[in-house]
Amino acid sequence: MSNASSEKKELNPLVSAEDILIVESNFYEQGLTKAGSLVSEGAFSGGWLPALLIRIKGVLDLLVLVNRNGQDAVWYFDASGVFIGNEGSFNPADSAYKFVFGKILGAYFRHLKYRDRSRLCELLGWKKTFFRQFLSLLDATGVVDFRSVKPRNNRERDIFEILMSPNRGFQDECLLASDLKSIATLSVEGGGYVCNSSIVVSDFIVVYVFEGEKGRQLFLFEAGNDNSCFTVVDSYTGLVYYHPKLSVPLKSIDVMFRFVSHVVNHHELIKGYLRDGVSLKFGLIRNSHLGHSLWNDLTAIYRLELNGVLGSVDGLIVFGGGVAEPWMPIEEFIPDVSLHVIKDIKTHQNLIEYIYINRIFLVRLGDSFIPLGIPNRILERSALKCDEFEAKEEGELRVVFGLRLENRTWINQLDGLIELAKYLKNKALNLTVVVDGHDLIESTGQAHTSLLEGQGHDIVKQEKQIVDQLERQLGGLSIRIVDAVAISLDCSLKWIESSDFFIAPWGAGLAKYKWVCNLPGVVFTNNWNIVNKDDLGIYESSSVREGAFPCVYVAPVYIDDENDPSSQIIDIGKSYVTNNPSWNNFYVNVEGIKKAIDIVLEGLDEGKKK
Repeated sequence: MSNASSEKKELNPLVSAEDILIVESNFYEQGLTKAGSLVSEGAFSGGWLPALLIRIKGVLDLLVLVNRNGQDAVWYFDASGVFIGNEGSFNPADSAYKFVFGKILGAYFRHLKYRDRSRLCELLGWKKTFFRQFLSLLDATGVVDFRSVKPRNNRERDIFEILMSPNRGFQDECLLASDLKSIATLSVEGGGYVCNSSIVVSDFIVVYVFEGEKGRQLFLFEAGNDNSCFTVVDSYTGLVYYHPKLSVPLKSIDVMFRFVSHVVNHHELIKGYLRDGVSLKFGLIRNSHLGHSLWNDLTAIYRLELNGVLGSVDGLIVFGGGVAEPWMPIEEFIPDVSLHVIKDIKTHQNLIEYIYINRIFLVRLGDSFIPLGIPNRILERSALKCDEFEAKEEGELRVVFGLRLENRTWINQLDGLIELAKYLKNKALNLTVVVDGHDLIESTGQAHTSLLEGQGHDIVKQEKQIVDQLERQLGGLSIRIVDAVAISLDCSLKWIESSDFFIAPWGAGLAKYKWVCNLPGVVFTNNWNIVNKDDLGIYESSSVREGAFPCVYVAPVYIDDENDPSSQIIDIGKSYVTNNPSWNNFYVNVEGIKKAIDIVLEGLDEGKKK
């Protein structure tokens, strides 16, 4: 093979792009110079020989060298072919080279899919010097950050629209597609792009590769709780485009790093997957977190059912198995739909192999709006499943005390709950306190594990100790204490639904109190979050949960944060919690909670009068 002309004959037309050329032979005929002389065989010593030349038209040339010991090196040449340094002396993190990473990424995928043998793929697969240099080009990648700039041309406007479009439409389009060679389509600057492959970096990150004319590609990076598109890489411009609401751009660079590493690590599997073409369309859910499972997973399943999409889905992966079904088995949530559900994929490696070997186009499902139909289904099930429950009596005041013991913990929790119970007893002679903590997972019989419980702490045991202390210290006051720690979620919900209101720190428990049961309540968390947290009102927002209404928040003047790790009730020992004010534990002056309780009780009285 000589140069560009011979390469075009070998490659599928989609492989050639206008401004990047991969040369695998005849290196001494390319006009490269070093120290004023043409690069020739005599320019190398110690058994080094050129193996690959990557030419980015008008920008940069990369000459990859290898030796007999399996080592590699990279020489850089400017747009005129003049040597400007090697990997030790040349820093590619320069804005002049902002197009290089995206264009090489595009070439890599074209070769992976359309070439039987590619030196580019082989050398990147070594994961040595050339691979490291390629990744270092990420630092120079040109960014169009829509958080700070508006679209300046037609191409940017079209990509901006892609980023801003609700991802639920893309999910439905993919799963409804009957033509597996054209599962999804996009139009950018009047040019059509077709997607028929999904690169599954993990259960959280999926990259969709869209191919257009003249070898152009768009890489759509999707992640987040609702699986939205947050970054687009355009191989034609070589630029990266950020979603206007992307909070941490550096994470986008990290995801691209993981994407490239994933493809290189699994290039043989992915090559077969790309060439053979997909034969199945699957969805995936993966949230074990009580709130995210409801807000993002069940909402997506419910939407697909209402839109008639589930009948077109070949299968659903519940990643992690039963722990990702905290509310109920998926089969019970959609009893009228026949759906092939896979629950035995529990590691990333299992997932990757399953997707690529079985040639599956994967859509990680997600949504972010809870219609009334979802909590109604959950409560209907809890009514049927729970027998260990007593209906509320006439004149009884029933209040939920929500516990939290991991991060953002109410440090004076036990003393505060005792004082609040006494305060409520003065308001109602017939008082029941439902002490709510972690629930049991139906499929395993084990208590749900908290995010930061991996330090060997048994949170349920500590929650039980709080219940015991409440029973001992309130035993002579004729206050009924209901231990709702480590009971089934169905029974927990039945007790909560029957209650008048709740008092709880902000956290996943509000998925039960607000998103499902929609109770009035008193909410508090650390001072920093009360003042600064963007999504503080997420559990009471009507844009998140249909028919939701506001809670009463304890004023920040009554809350003092404590960022000393020794103050933690549970030593969670996580580095990202240290010096992060949003995770601070806190003390509450109970007088502030009492004031909030009075507001809630006043609202209950007004409701009774109506």
